[in-house]
Amino acid sequence: MRLHRIVSLVVVVAALALAAPATLAEGYVGISGGQSDFELDQSSVRFNLDGTSYKAFGGFKFKPWIAAELQYASIDGLESTVGDIKAEFDGDLISAFAVVSARIAPRVEVWAKAGGTVWDTSVTLSVPDEPASAIDDDGTEFSYGVGVAFLATRRFGVRVEWETFGDLGDAKSVKFVSAGLQYTF
Repeated sequence: MRLHRIVSLVVVVAALALAAPATLAEGYVGISGGQSDFELDQSSVRFNLDGTSYKAFGGFKFKPWIAAELQYASIDGLESTVGDIKAEFDGDLISAFAVVSARIAPRVEVWAKAGGTVWDTSVTLSVPDEPASAIDDDGTEFSYGVGVAFLATRRFGVRVEWETFGDLGDAKSVKFVSAGLQYTF
């Protein structure tokens, strides 16, 4: 069912891209950093993990209100300890989104986006005086988010976003709040 929704979304974005004249396309790229948080269930122990995460993104606006966006996010080195058990989480996420936006002021734009994420994670559990165990997992998940951009000039802006990537294996309700810079070309 999830795969069907992701494929349908990709087909819709591709159709919109092909229908829009190339002269109307406007590209953008950027980087952001922020805070990720989620719960991790391992060995009947629940860990609450949060920490710094980063992403790079790029996209094309085919109309003033519709865009297609790709991003790579790194959620690495997040640690939590419950009793003597320490959990460390590393994840790489590649996402494709359809983005719907609106200019609400001359230099302020808001958007909502939805799409799919391909993820690869590794969880390492360790207990003092015992060898650590690693659990690697990968998959796909429906993702969505909202954001706002403050455009300092026609080309440069600052953006703030909230995104959720659903469940990435044993990592439950992965959320990412970020702020970053965007360049429009």
